[in-house]
Amino acid sequence: MPSLFRRVQFQNTRRGGNHGITSIPCIIISTLYRHRRNPSDETKKKIEELIGALKDCQAESGGWWYSSVHGGTSFMTAPALIALLEAQHVGFKVAEPTLSKATEFLKKLRNDNGSFEYYLKKQQRGATPVESCIRDPACELALYLAGQSDATKLKAALSNMLRHRAELEKARREGIKWWAGEKGPPHGFAVFFGYFYAVQALHYLDPTAKMDAGNNQTLTPPQAIESIRRTLIGAQSEDGSWKSSDSNPGTYDSNTTMALLALVDKKLLQAEIIKRDDLQPK
Repeated sequence: MPSLFRRVQFQNTRRGGNHGITSIPCIIISTLYRHRRNPSDETKKKIEELIGALKDCQAESGGWWYSSVHGGTSFMTAPALIALLEAQHVGFKVAEPTLSKATEFLKKLRNDNGSFEYYLKKQQRGATPVESCIRDPACELALYLAGQSDATKLKAALSNMLRHRAELEKARREGIKWWAGEKGPPHGFAVFFGYFYAVQALHYLDPTAKMDAGNNQTLTPPQAIESIRRTLIGAQSEDGSWKSSDSNPGTYDSNTTMALLALVDKKLLQAEIIKRDDLQPK
């Protein structure tokens, strides 16, 4: 398997601009997974530099945008917060204001129906559970790890994503914007993003818990993980990559990185970066 660190670095250099910051949480997480037991001084330095980069890119709102200090979105803030919390858990120093501001930002984006807005709006909040299902597991997991959510809310977010997974995959293959129902720029990265963080979140539920996956089907977390893995394997292209849609490769480097992390997640999480027993929601 190619180095995930090198793959994400390549994606960041090649694509640049719009999705530069998107790569940083992924690099932190993959590096922590691979070097948790005996990280070298060089690895520690790289993680510290990445933590510093996230801190420098954090907006006044507490969130993160894709390429600069500009407001913030739930889509970017959730993975950044997850990466920082995991780094802190294994001994890296993360400034408390950085974490608390990010946590409060996500809490402001959460609606009473469990959906998360994409970004803070001055207008009336309009996200629905269907529209936000691909980002909800990551957002709820970030709050859960920060002690600001619980297993019931995490389970609800995952159930909502599972119920719409077939529709999500159909929209991805056809190159349709999930949130708009129209043709547009490939959003496949958002789908693979959702799969990766859903797999992470599933490890924090009771393995015997039952989730409504739609079509009169209930799945336990292990069954849901295996189902997502089968979906990912079925979506892999002949050249080994994961493309944004059947007709447009789009950000295939990012897609492939997220898919690989989700597929190997079961093995990597044996290290238990953050254990359920360590979490005490407030």
